[in-house]
Amino acid sequence: FQQVAGTIAPKFVEYTRGTSPRSQVHGRVYTSTEAPRKVPIALHCELAYVEHAPDRIFFFCETPAPHGGQTPIADMQQVY
Repeated sequence: FQQVAGTIAPKFVEYTRGTSPRSQVHGRVYTSTEAPRKVPIALHCELAYVEHAPDRIFFFCETPAPHGGQTPIADMQQVY
């Protein structure tokens, strides 16, 4: 996954200081969250606290949720 994403966006931003517990899968690939399923995660600005926020975020799903599991994505400038 990192190799494919790296061909599209070769410079990866380091994931640091996040509020959701995550695990490193490999290299700079992390799980989306390790929070319990019952914890709702509201729409938020991913890595908005870093000096140079990423211009792309890549997603990969190895095992889809049997139900639910949506990942809403929005342009927060448009939302604002």
